[in-house]
Amino acid sequence: MKARSEPDNPLPPFFEFSSAEAATMGLRRPWQRRLTPTFEYDSVEFVVYVLDELGPGFIFQEPPEMVEFGPDGVFDSRGSQAELGVEDSTVVVKGWSKQSRVDLFDRLLRAAAVSYLRHVDVGVLSTLELRDRLVPVLRQHQREQMLFWPAEKLARNLWRLISGRSGQ
Repeated sequence: MKARSEPDNPLPPFFEFSSAEAATMGLRRPWQRRLTPTFEYDSVEFVVYVLDELGPGFIFQEPPEMVEFGPDGVFDSRGSQAELGVEDSTVVVKGWSKQSRVDLFDRLLRAAAVSYLRHVDVGVLSTLELRDRLVPVLRQHQREQMLFWPAEKLARNLWRLISGRSGQ
């Protein structure tokens, strides 16, 4: 059975496309200053992240970045685009596009492939083939760049737990 793109049933992994300028805005810690390889799309330098789940704390964009640069482009694996908003000082998914944005998703993936898949003729690949080839490469780059991410994620979750209790 073929999976259908449904707004209430997004399919992981998810892809977050952010301008490199916005992505560096929140990189204050020395171990975070290096970005994954960038690529150019529509005259803007971008970075892309692959995410296994979405929810508070999983989207890499912070509220100040969203205010200054607009929401990142977050897509599910079928090309549905997330509608982002801010709740409790965290960027979250408010909903999903009713129509698939496969055309935009494809263009972003192809632009990213120039940096990530240099030795592959991406012109002959379908959007899904390109997506499947990019995922392991993106994951490897993220592992290399996010050495301290598990500790930071734990600290964020603890802070959220502590700050939630102190407000009661």
